[in-house]
Amino acid sequence: MSNISNEQSAESFFGEVISTYTRAQAIADGVLIDAGSMAREAGFKWPVALTSAVWADCVSWTEDDSKQQVHQDQSG
Repeated sequence: MSNISNEQSAESFFGEVISTYTRAQAIADGVLIDAGSMAREAGFKWPVALTSAVWADCVSWTEDDSKQQVHQDQSG
């Protein structure tokens, strides 16, 4: 099955595309945060992006976090 027939099949099933929102647009808007070099360092071979909510909850480092004197920060 060629790409054209796959696209035609998807369109016949789901209907015409109403709107698209790319990964690049989401990163530019701040909806996604590119994990880039940190993800590659951790062994990921594919592009990794986190939602801003996940970043804030799991990665972001604040002054309060620094005051706790733990051996961790935003860059690992």
